[in-house]
Amino acid sequence: MELLALAVMLVGVAGVWLVRHPAVLFAYQVRHDGLILHSDRPLNADAAHAVLALAQAKLRASEFHVEGQAHAIYLCNSDWRQRLFFSYAYGVGGINYYPGASNVFLRNASVERNRLIGPDGQDVMGARTLDYFIAHEVAHTLSGQALGWWRFHRLPRWKREGYADYVGYGGSPDLAAAREALRNGDARMDWSRSRSYDRYHLMASYLIDRKGWTASRLLEEPVDASALVAELSGQAEASPSPARR
Repeated sequence: MELLALAVMLVGVAGVWLVRHPAVLFAYQVRHDGLILHSDRPLNADAAHAVLALAQAKLRASEFHVEGQAHAIYLCNSDWRQRLFFSYAYGVGGINYYPGASNVFLRNASVERNRLIGPDGQDVMGARTLDYFIAHEVAHTLSGQALGWWRFHRLPRWKREGYADYVGYGGSPDLAAAREALRNGDARMDWSRSRSYDRYHLMASYLIDRKGWTASRLLEEPVDASALVAELSGQAEASPSPARR
């Protein structure tokens, strides 16, 4: 039993080390400003620079952006690397281990098409481009650094993922269309049915772009999520929420 416990401990230590120092398993990289894209397969440099430039532009618009700070993104094209680095979250598009490590891991992708490739082997279509996934995951790091790891991990999911989507998409959705989808009970507005953050994106965007809240206020100030959803769906009167000066 002691040998088994020691073996388990050593595997755990090795896993933590790899999450913090994964570059040993990724032979290729392209850097654009502060974003470094690593891959286990050769990268098209021009395509990689174009994708990273799109992601960096979105991140620079974030209140929490730190100019010159480096962020590493790892494309796990091989299935065994996905299973190794995604662990319990195997099958999702991306994962960020902040604060244990600020590295971002994404599943396999076509850099040339600016698309992540889903578990079905097909491109993830729509507005969730590869640069979206990069900006979304790095936004978690930026938010965590701004709040501190304890406060960040205590955030309700709608704030944590809603703001990351706000950054990843480069701003708000079509608010009128999103509110209509919410009123109609569209599956995209229900995380439990779709695993989509559309409702959270709408909630965060509404407070930032319609109410004038800063990102810091969004993440730090208590918000009655049920009342906010009722307001967005037209079931309650809009409450005045002027931006802080």
